Amino acid sequence: MQLNEKGVVRIAGFELNALNYAKVLPVSLEGVRIEDPGTLIYDINGEPLLRRIPLERRRETIGYADVAVLDIFAEPLLAVDFNRRWDEAAMLRRACVALQRIDREAKYDETRFVAYSYPKLAVQFLLDGHEVAMLELMSWAEVPPARRRDTKGDFGFQRWSLIETAPDDTRRETGNLFEKRVAHWDTGRLRRFDPSLISTTTLEPVDVHVLFTDRLELHYAPRVADH
Repeated sequence: MQLNEKGVVRIAGFELNALNYAKVLPVSLEGVRIEDPGTLIYDINGEPLLRRIPLERRRETIGYADVAVLDIFAEPLLAVDFNRRWDEAAMLRRACVALQRIDREAKYDETRFVAYSYPKLAVQFLLDGHEVAMLELMSWAEVPPARRRDTKGDFGFQRWSLIETAPDDTRRETGNLFEKRVAHWDTGRLRRFDPSLISTTTLEPVDVHVLFTDRLELHYAPRVADH
Protein backbone atom coordinates (compact mmCIF):
# COMPACT_ATOMS: atom_id res chain seq x y z
CA MET A 1 0.00 0.00 0.00
CA GLN A 2 1.26 3.47 -0.90
CA LEU A 3 -0.37 6.76 0.06
CA ASN A 4 -0.62 9.69 -2.34
CA GLU A 5 -0.11 13.32 -1.29
CA LYS A 6 -3.75 13.81 -0.35
CA GLY A 7 -3.81 10.59 1.63
CA VAL A 8 -0.66 11.46 3.57
CA VAL A 9 -1.98 14.89 4.53
CA ARG A 10 -5.33 13.45 5.65
CA ILE A 11 -3.77 10.67 7.72
CA ALA A 12 -1.31 13.12 9.29
CA GLY A 13 -4.22 15.35 10.29
CA PHE A 14 -6.08 12.51 12.00
CA GLU A 15 -3.03 11.10 13.79
CA LEU A 16 -1.86 14.48 15.07
CA ASN A 17 -5.38 15.44 16.12
CA ALA A 18 -5.59 12.25 18.16
CA LEU A 19 -2.29 12.92 19.95
CA ASN A 20 -3.23 16.54 20.56
CA TYR A 21 -6.65 15.49 21.87
CA ALA A 22 -5.01 13.03 24.28
CA LYS A 23 -2.57 15.77 25.44
CA VAL A 24 0.44 13.47 25.24
CA LEU A 25 2.73 15.78 23.24
CA PRO A 26 5.23 18.10 24.95
CA VAL A 27 3.98 21.01 22.82
CA SER A 28 0.36 21.77 22.02
CA LEU A 29 -0.59 21.54 18.35
CA GLU A 30 -3.71 23.61 18.86
CA GLY A 31 -4.25 25.79 15.80
CA VAL A 32 -1.78 23.98 13.54
CA ARG A 33 -2.98 23.32 9.99
CA ILE A 34 -1.90 20.25 8.03
CA GLU A 35 -2.18 21.16 4.36
CA ASP A 36 1.35 21.03 2.95
CA PRO A 37 2.39 17.49 1.87
CA GLY A 38 5.93 18.43 2.83
CA THR A 39 9.17 16.89 1.62
CA LEU A 40 9.17 13.49 -0.05
CA ILE A 41 11.96 11.27 1.24
CA TYR A 42 13.05 8.21 -0.73
CA ASP A 43 14.58 4.88 0.09
CA ILE A 44 17.97 4.43 -1.60
CA ASN A 45 16.34 1.99 -4.03
CA GLY A 46 14.36 4.94 -5.44
CA GLU A 47 10.95 4.16 -3.91
CA PRO A 48 9.06 6.86 -1.95
CA LEU A 49 9.35 6.13 1.76
CA LEU A 50 7.90 8.97 3.84
CA ARG A 51 7.01 12.66 3.88
CA ARG A 52 8.37 15.22 6.30
CA ILE A 53 5.48 17.60 6.92
CA PRO A 54 6.05 21.05 8.45
CA LEU A 55 3.88 21.96 11.44
CA GLU A 56 2.87 25.58 10.94
CA ARG A 57 0.76 27.81 13.13
CA ARG A 58 0.06 31.41 12.11
CA ARG A 59 2.92 31.32 9.61
CA GLU A 60 5.36 30.05 12.23
CA THR A 61 6.96 26.62 11.85
CA ILE A 62 7.00 24.89 15.24
CA GLY A 63 8.35 21.51 14.13
CA TYR A 64 7.63 18.70 11.73
CA ALA A 65 6.02 15.28 11.50
CA ASP A 66 7.28 12.27 9.57
CA VAL A 67 4.44 10.34 7.94
CA ALA A 68 4.92 7.07 6.06
CA VAL A 69 4.07 6.86 2.39
CA LEU A 70 4.76 3.15 2.11
CA ASP A 71 3.44 0.26 4.22
CA ILE A 72 6.98 -0.87 5.09
CA PHE A 73 6.13 0.77 8.41
CA ALA A 74 3.50 -0.62 10.76
CA GLU A 75 2.12 2.84 11.58
CA PRO A 76 1.66 5.89 9.35
CA LEU A 77 2.85 8.46 11.92
CA LEU A 78 6.56 7.87 12.49
CA ALA A 79 7.79 10.89 14.45
CA VAL A 80 6.97 14.38 15.68
CA ASP A 81 9.88 16.72 16.38
CA PHE A 82 9.62 20.15 18.02
CA ASN A 83 13.34 20.66 18.61
CA ARG A 84 14.33 21.20 14.97
CA ARG A 85 12.85 23.20 12.15
CA TRP A 86 12.58 21.74 8.67
CA ASP A 87 13.29 24.07 5.75
CA GLU A 88 13.60 22.03 2.56
CA ALA A 89 14.91 24.88 0.42
CA ALA A 90 17.54 25.87 2.99
CA MET A 91 18.73 22.27 3.33
CA LEU A 92 19.13 21.92 -0.43
CA ARG A 93 21.07 25.19 -0.63
CA ARG A 94 23.48 23.99 2.05
CA ALA A 95 23.86 20.64 0.32
CA CYS A 96 24.68 22.32 -3.00
CA VAL A 97 27.30 24.54 -1.36
CA ALA A 98 28.82 21.50 0.36
CA LEU A 99 28.99 19.57 -2.92
CA GLN A 100 30.70 22.50 -4.64
CA ARG A 101 33.37 22.49 -1.95
CA ILE A 102 33.96 18.79 -2.54
CA ASP A 103 33.82 18.88 -6.33
CA ARG A 104 33.53 22.18 -8.20
CA GLU A 105 33.03 20.32 -11.47
CA ALA A 106 30.08 18.22 -10.26
CA LYS A 107 27.04 18.42 -12.54
CA TYR A 108 23.51 17.34 -11.65
CA ASP A 109 19.94 17.93 -12.80
CA GLU A 110 18.01 16.54 -9.83
CA THR A 111 18.27 16.53 -6.04
CA ARG A 112 16.25 14.49 -3.58
CA PHE A 113 16.25 13.50 0.05
CA VAL A 114 16.95 9.86 0.84
CA ALA A 115 16.92 7.74 3.98
CA TYR A 116 20.31 6.19 3.29
CA SER A 117 20.36 4.39 6.65
CA TYR A 118 16.94 4.97 8.18
CA PRO A 119 16.35 7.23 10.05
CA LYS A 120 19.54 8.94 8.86
CA LEU A 121 18.96 11.24 5.89
CA ALA A 122 21.07 12.49 3.01
CA VAL A 123 20.74 14.62 -0.10
CA GLN A 124 21.29 12.69 -3.31
CA PHE A 125 22.46 14.44 -6.48
CA LEU A 126 21.57 12.83 -9.80
CA LEU A 127 22.35 13.43 -13.45
CA ASP A 128 20.12 11.71 -16.04
CA GLY A 129 18.78 9.49 -13.26
CA HIS A 130 22.22 8.33 -12.08
CA GLU A 131 23.79 9.30 -8.77
CA VAL A 132 26.56 11.89 -8.82
CA ALA A 133 26.97 12.20 -5.06
CA MET A 134 25.21 11.62 -1.77
CA LEU A 135 25.89 13.88 1.22
CA GLU A 136 24.72 13.17 4.74
CA LEU A 137 22.33 15.80 6.05
CA MET A 138 23.94 18.45 8.27
CA SER A 139 27.42 16.85 8.44
CA TRP A 140 27.63 16.99 4.61
CA ALA A 141 30.01 14.04 4.63
CA GLU A 142 29.99 11.87 1.50
CA VAL A 143 28.00 8.68 2.02
CA PRO A 144 30.13 5.71 0.86
CA PRO A 145 28.93 3.58 -2.07
CA ALA A 146 26.88 0.48 -1.32
CA ARG A 147 28.93 -2.58 -0.47
CA ARG A 148 28.38 -6.27 -0.10
CA ARG A 149 26.62 -7.24 3.09
CA ASP A 150 28.72 -9.35 5.42
CA THR A 151 29.49 -9.64 9.12
CA LYS A 152 32.83 -7.83 9.02
CA GLY A 153 33.85 -4.22 8.86
CA ASP A 154 32.55 -0.94 10.20
CA PHE A 155 28.78 -0.70 9.92
CA GLY A 156 28.62 2.77 11.44
CA PHE A 157 28.49 4.72 8.17
CA GLN A 158 26.99 2.97 5.20
CA ARG A 159 23.97 3.05 2.93
CA TRP A 160 21.35 0.34 2.93
CA SER A 161 17.79 -0.03 1.73
CA LEU A 162 15.14 -0.30 4.43
CA ILE A 163 12.76 -1.80 1.86
CA GLU A 164 15.10 -4.38 0.38
CA THR A 165 16.45 -5.59 3.72
CA ALA A 166 13.01 -6.19 5.28
CA PRO A 167 12.14 -9.92 5.41
CA ASP A 168 8.99 -11.00 3.55
CA ASP A 169 7.15 -11.99 6.72
CA THR A 170 7.93 -8.61 8.27
CA ARG A 171 6.65 -6.84 5.15
CA ARG A 172 3.39 -8.77 5.34
CA GLU A 173 2.94 -8.02 9.04
CA THR A 174 3.72 -4.30 8.78
CA GLY A 175 1.63 -4.02 5.63
CA ASN A 176 -1.42 -5.47 7.38
CA LEU A 177 -1.01 -3.20 10.40
CA PHE A 178 -0.49 -0.14 8.22
CA GLU A 179 -3.58 -0.81 6.11
CA LYS A 180 -5.64 -1.44 9.23
CA ARG A 181 -4.59 1.89 10.73
CA VAL A 182 -5.27 3.81 7.52
CA ALA A 183 -8.67 2.13 7.14
CA HIS A 184 -9.56 3.12 10.72
CA TRP A 185 -9.55 6.80 9.70
CA ASP A 186 -11.85 6.14 6.75
CA THR A 187 -14.81 4.52 8.46
CA GLY A 188 -18.18 5.76 9.68
CA ARG A 189 -18.36 9.41 10.65
CA LEU A 190 -14.61 9.85 10.23
CA ARG A 191 -15.04 9.66 6.47
CA ARG A 192 -16.83 13.02 6.56
CA PHE A 193 -14.32 14.79 8.81
CA ASP A 194 -11.79 17.40 7.72
CA PRO A 195 -8.77 16.81 9.98
CA SER A 196 -6.58 19.56 8.48
CA LEU A 197 -7.04 21.82 11.54
CA ILE A 198 -5.47 20.49 14.72
CA SER A 199 -7.86 21.26 17.58
CA THR A 200 -9.20 19.49 20.64
CA THR A 201 -12.70 20.11 19.30
CA THR A 202 -12.06 18.38 15.96
CA LEU A 203 -12.43 14.84 17.28
CA GLU A 204 -14.84 15.51 20.15
CA PRO A 205 -17.77 13.71 18.48
CA VAL A 206 -15.56 10.67 17.85
CA ASP A 207 -14.48 7.91 20.21
CA VAL A 208 -10.67 8.31 20.21
CA HIS A 209 -8.32 5.64 21.55
CA VAL A 210 -4.59 6.27 22.04
CA LEU A 211 -2.44 3.26 22.92
CA PHE A 212 0.56 4.00 25.13
CA THR A 213 3.67 1.87 24.69
CA ASP A 214 7.25 2.14 25.85
CA ARG A 215 9.78 0.85 23.34
CA LEU A 216 13.06 2.12 21.95
CA GLU A 217 14.49 0.41 18.90
CA LEU A 218 17.19 2.03 16.76
CA HIS A 219 18.50 0.49 13.54
CA TYR A 220 21.29 2.26 11.68
CA ALA A 221 22.50 -0.78 9.72
CA PRO A 222 21.15 -4.13 8.49
CA ARG A 223 22.94 -6.01 11.28
CA VAL A 224 21.00 -5.59 14.52
CA ALA A 225 23.48 -7.35 16.83
CA ASP A 226 25.51 -4.15 17.13
CA HIS A 227 22.65 -2.08 18.51
